[in-house]
Amino acid sequence: MTLTAGATSRFAVADAPPNDAPPAGDARATWTWGLGRIWTMAFALAVVAAVYFGLQLWLLDVQANGRFVPPSRATFAGTITWFVWALLAPPMVAVFRAFPVERRWSIRTVGAYAVASLAAGVVHGLIENPLWFWAVNAPPVVHYGAAVRVIWWTVLRLPTSAMQFLAFAAAYHALALARSARERELTMSRAQAALAEAELRALKARLEPHFLFNTLNAIVSYVRHSPPVAEEMLGRLSRLLRAVLQSSGDAEVSLANEIALVREYLELHRVRFGDRLTIEVAMDQDVAGVLIPTMLLQPIVENAIQHGIAARPGAGSVSIVARRLEGALIVDVTDATNAGDTSVASTTPARPLQESAGIGLAVTRARLAQHYGDASRLTLVGRPSGMTVRVELPLRQPTSAGLT
Repeated sequence: MTLTAGATSRFAVADAPPNDAPPAGDARATWTWGLGRIWTMAFALAVVAAVYFGLQLWLLDVQANGRFVPPSRATFAGTITWFVWALLAPPMVAVFRAFPVERRWSIRTVGAYAVASLAAGVVHGLIENPLWFWAVNAPPVVHYGAAVRVIWWTVLRLPTSAMQFLAFAAAYHALALARSARERELTMSRAQAALAEAELRALKARLEPHFLFNTLNAIVSYVRHSPPVAEEMLGRLSRLLRAVLQSSGDAEVSLANEIALVREYLELHRVRFGDRLTIEVAMDQDVAGVLIPTMLLQPIVENAIQHGIAARPGAGSVSIVARRLEGALIVDVTDATNAGDTSVASTTPARPLQESAGIGLAVTRARLAQHYGDASRLTLVGRPSGMTVRVELPLRQPTSAGLT
């Protein structure tokens, strides 16, 4: 009797997944379903092992005789062992399931497999040996009975049979542990995806009220001393909120749509600042359809208004420049006051974003980390007349023509 890795795997696949059960029925139907499935798979693999080892034995006979000979009775007898193991597959699988292998082996598990391997070897020998003697047409026993011969051969082959049983158990648990590891990885990846989505929703929930409250506070300041300005701001705010609500269910929008939304927001503030605020937008057409997270640029522009234009006297400008650079999308949001210089030629060394305060930029940084990981960057470039916030993102084109 010989054993190979291919032959030992036939019982390992017999463990049904948790949802592999009959659609309906009582406990007896469930048991019948599992028994039939185990036997079907076990005997199918036993046929494969029998053909392989039978062909091997027959080719050895041909080589030994030096000529073509038909398969002998011994060749067929050598394949019986696999069908006997297939017959014993259900109780073996029951033992494997009753004593799963953990990281730390317990004395109970070791003892169980020791006893089970010996018991399986005895039962296997008591079934196989009579069939094997019949298949090879063994001569009758002269000095002792046939039962004694079967028992004697069972004892002789017991170590091999026990080792085969343990090999089946090892293959079974190896495949079961591999499948369990894959299921854990899948569950973990789904949990991480759900967590990331929940965090993005939470960040967006913090962002939208923040933007709304700041804008309402600005409108309130104009209600008493400049009602026309407050009225125009309310009208623009209404249009802006309508656009925000229409895109609230989308995780990503095209860059063109996002810039259109931001421009509406800037127009809202131009009513407030009048001639003090100049708006400049430049976008390359080849990046207009690139997908970016919804409302990604709004908190950056809001930061430019609050800490650039509103915090400094005199006129100022906010510019948005979007372009492709070395396979990435680059968006620069620059606020400049007095001189109106929007070039980046006279820049000071960039400083990390965490040095800047404000919920808007903090939320933007967190959203980029959740959305792109290390593939995105958000940096601040200080200038004498203002500040530039640079967003660097991977180029992601829409997959459907229906995206607008």
